Amino acid sequence: MRPEDLDYYSKFIDSCEFPNVDYEAERALFRIYKQEKKFYGPISLIIPGLEEYNADNDLISSEYSIIRTYCQQKCESHERRCTICEMILHLADPDALQHLKDKYVNDKA
Repeated sequence: MRPEDLDYYSKFIDSCEFPNVDYEAERALFRIYKQEKKFYGPISLIIPGLEEYNADNDLISSEYSIIRTYCQQKCESHERRCTICEMILHLADPDALQHLKDKYVNDKA
């Protein structure tokens, strides 16, 4: 879960855990999630397992947390493969967005 979405998810959860992190990383994550409640940069720095994506957290809208609540992450149970989360991460790729911007600007020129 992203720090920006913590307030939304608080009605469903009681606590957050940061497994397998050292003391300094835990302090940084606590500051990000509890105090700042936002993070700018690669989402993989705060959510393990997303290293394959070049997604910037600040390019992801908090509206997607509502979508993820309704889909109930069925992809994790292998009941179905909706790809919503994967699509969100691809749309938050700054390199892909820059490529589209360059293409759009070049096509208009």
